Formats: sequence, C-alpha cells, structure tokens
Amino acid sequence: VSVSITAQPGEILREFEVEMLVGTPDLIFVDDDEGEELDKFICNDLDSLEKVYFHHDLSAIGVSPEADHLIQCGTVVWMTGDAEDPISEAEMTILENAIDGGTNLFIFGQNLDDELQFYDFYERYLHVETGFGDTHEELVGTDNEGGPERTDFRLLLNGQNGTQNSSDPDVIIPLDDAMPLFRYFRSENYGGIYFEDETSKIVYFAFAFEAISGERSWSSRQEVLTSILDWFNGENDAPDFENQTLPFKFQML
Repeated sequence: VSVSITAQPGEILREFEVEMLVGTPDLIFVDDDEGEELDKFICNDLDSLEKVYFHHDLSAIGVSPEADHLIQCGTVVWMTGDAEDPISEAEMTILENAIDGGTNLFIFGQNLDDELQFYDFYERYLHVETGFGDTHEELVGTDNEGGPERTDFRLLLNGQNGTQNSSDPDVIIPLDDAMPLFRYFRSENYGGIYFEDETSKIVYFAFAFEAISGERSWSSRQEVLTSILDWFNGENDAPDFENQTLPFKFQML
C-alpha cells in the first residue's frame, strides 16, 4: 500500500509504502527462539523465496497460536532455536490437534530431542525416538524416493551465512513409516526425517537448521526450505475458477 502524507503549512510531503497482509496466508512461521532473534535468518529466507506468511513471534505476542489458526494456514514452520525448554505440553496439544486437522509441519531445534523424547507426542506425531551415536557439523541427503529429499544436498552447520549457534545436534531414529532425510557425515546416524500419511506431512530436524551456511558448494537453507515447502504443496487442491467472476477491487474502511 502506498501512503502519502501532506501537512500544512509548509507543504511537507512524505510518501512511503507499507506491506499489509490481507486475509489468511497459507504459511505461518512460529518463532519460538525465546527472543534470541535467530528468526531473522528464517524470515530472510522466506522473504527471498517470496513466500507470503504470518510471523508469529512468541516472545512478542506472548501466546501460542491456536490449532484452528494453524489448520487455516495449512503449513507451519516452527523454530525453537536454542530454547532449553522448547514446546510446552499445551503447545504439543495444539500441534496434535493441528496435525490431526491436516496441517503440514516443519519443526526444527537442537534441543527438541532432549526435551520431547519423554512424551508420547514424540513418537505418535513426530514419528521418531531418540538415538545414540556420533554427530557432525556436516550432513548429507538420503536416497529415498517420494519425499523432499535430494541426494545432492550437503549441509554445513557452520559459517558466516548461518546463525553459528549449532552446539548440540542429536541422533534420531525414524518410527512407523517415517523416512530418514539427512544423516550425519560418515555415519548412518540420522538428524532429520520426514513422514506422510493421508492427513498431513511432517519434517523434523533435530539440529539447528538456522545454522546452515550454504557457503561455497554447500546447500543453502533456501534450497532445503524450497524442497520441503514444494513437497508440502505437492497436491494442488485449489478450486477451479474457470467461468467464475473474480472481484476486481476491495475497499478498506
């Protein structure tokens, strides 16, 4: 929206543009990093990909989004950053209801495994259990078919283009029909999985996704994010507007 302000006397004129979100976007970014501002990296990624999204900053808003709002959006990117106590029991219930309602979820954080492994939510909704073994600041893509994976993905959790906060990547074991998405370099230990059923799609990273630098020949956060969001949106359920009359203007009161 372009805004012009003219003041008298002196004929002072100011013009500027303001971005306004009209309606409900199909993506919500839940910033749950306890105010550390790591979210700026993810916001920059979403902006560079020209995604329309709602930024739900928990430290600023003070309350978690409701399940109905997550269902309306359809796709949730939930970041916990370095939070030592990520995802409360109330938020687990919200996510359970949202996933049951058809919401696609991409959730990541390097302390999630430490805290969630003791809850049924971890196995029933993220479809993993905690694992043991060596981790690494480098990860490589798996060679499964049908998900967002690409075998040429190579991730580096270090470097100036990332948040440089990776300190506790964890090993997770896929359960049910979940499939490995990323494994730690020179090992068969997994750090990321994906899951799909008839209701929703889940991608979970037990490492600091925001720390991916994408320097030189390494894969970037934007590339990984694009592959996940494209997979989420693989089925086009948009209505056919052929032979329908579309509105050509709206009025703001």
